[in-house]
Amino acid sequence: MSQLGDFLEVVYGPAPRFATVRATIHQWCNSGLANNAGAAKTVIGRKRVSPSSEALAVDETNISACISLPDRYRIEKHEHARGQSKESLIVVNGKHKWNRDPQGHVETSQASPKQDTDIARHFDQASLREFFVGLALQSAGEVEIAGRSCIRLRAVPRAEGRLWPHWLPYGADEYEFYADPRFGVLLYIAGRYNDAVFEVNEVTHVVFDEPLDDALFTYSPTPAEQVSPATPIVERLTLTAAVARMPFKVLIPTRLPDPDHCYCEVMYHPPRSRSPRPHLALMYKGGFSLWINEGGTADPDTADMEWEQVERDGKRMSLSDPGVGTGKRMLALEQQGTHVMMVSDLDREQLINVAASLVIAT
Repeated sequence: MSQLGDFLEVVYGPAPRFATVRATIHQWCNSGLANNAGAAKTVIGRKRVSPSSEALAVDETNISACISLPDRYRIEKHEHARGQSKESLIVVNGKHKWNRDPQGHVETSQASPKQDTDIARHFDQASLREFFVGLALQSAGEVEIAGRSCIRLRAVPRAEGRLWPHWLPYGADEYEFYADPRFGVLLYIAGRYNDAVFEVNEVTHVVFDEPLDDALFTYSPTPAEQVSPATPIVERLTLTAAVARMPFKVLIPTRLPDPDHCYCEVMYHPPRSRSPRPHLALMYKGGFSLWINEGGTADPDTADMEWEQVERDGKRMSLSDPGVGTGKRMLALEQQGTHVMMVSDLDREQLINVAASLVIAT
């Protein structure tokens, strides 16, 4: 059997070849190249041209990870991005999860059956099997990394395949993997677009089947720390419940394309430590997509977009239009104290017309 066959035999085997892992992982990403990667990406709005120094900015993360199969792990993360550093910690023990964010808040929640992506993309064979469904793999020789003999693999996305954005470097037209055939894991993952590497996830040190202290997989808060249940990311509501609950006026469109054949989902995003802005999302579907984000303050994640000013029915709006193609347009406005952001695949005239029709929901 070939080296690639040996590796895949372990990945698709009945059980992992190891019980514990202790690893150090180094991640880096050229944000300018990453933002431009991926012909298949859906373009949303028109981004402003970044200064050359920003376009060449490299974000780096160092991770210390301990894994004890089947359901215990610890991830200490140190991130360095745009001149700022922050630290975080995730501890999982069976169904129990503790998450300490960079501000020092500690939240508890029920753990997902799957490992965190930062370690799953390297060491979780179930995840690797999902990745490989969407990839064509080819052996490209031998290589050594972290003191281990590996095979170099070239991987390209299959036309009919699907890779979720958080799995592997998003937008790559080619991947390079260093695969350990003994344990069925990936110790190096690089994403390329147009022959340029824009993101790397590299295991720089790894030890398998070392005894790990049980204390690694519990969290003991310091006297100054407060531990609280995690705030849900999203709550599904009825429109009536949203109107009664929101501290700002809820706006709804009265002019929609084919309103008799579309439906709306209402989702409230409460404030959380990592996303402090509470907002309401109205998602319309039915032959088109329209996402309306509403809140008492403006969405801070739109500062890097280019905007043009438009007006319709006496309402002033800002439009960010990617132009001809398969992209989605963004439209922002403030009405009666509510800040609205729309994202849609409607053409610009339809989107402006929908925005002009917003009224207070009752």
